[in-house]
Amino acid sequence: MKVYPEEEIRKAWDHVLETRERIARGEADWGDIADHFTEDGVYIDPVWGRYVGREAIRTFMHDCMVGFDDWRFPHLWTVVKDNLIICAFWSRVPGKLPDGSDPDCFSMSLAIYAGDGQFCYENDVFNMVELAQLIGDSGWTPPPVSHTPPAKPDRNQNPPTTRDIGNWGLKR
Repeated sequence: MKVYPEEEIRKAWDHVLETRERIARGEADWGDIADHFTEDGVYIDPVWGRYVGREAIRTFMHDCMVGFDDWRFPHLWTVVKDNLIICAFWSRVPGKLPDGSDPDCFSMSLAIYAGDGQFCYENDVFNMVELAQLIGDSGWTPPPVSHTPPAKPDRNQNPPTTRDIGNWGLKR
């Protein structure tokens, strides 16, 4: 397995974060996240499930975020180990909690770098029960234009098997 230099991996992840910032400013679409993935990339969402392939990721990212324009995802920190990224961020529900604080759900992304500025895997992780409570407490409701997740999403969490990425992006 090839391990890429940490600064190359961080630079590639910074580009992902820059795309997220452009999305928050209304200068890009959530589907643009797919540009940071390999053609055979895998994206796992805890609600919507598994998506394989850049164009499937593009469609999923656009569709799942319709109506969520006012949500924010402030970055907290990033750790790089071998080709693996662990990134912590808030999933910030619009509105405020009764005490005036932001309704923030701690969330993490695990991503595997595949070289050439692209990732072959990302798995987003957060506590669904906490997020549902924050949504209720903040009073936010999804607008009618938002899409419903699939009834039976693919829950396979494994990274792609077509690449020599080691054990979850780590040296064996």
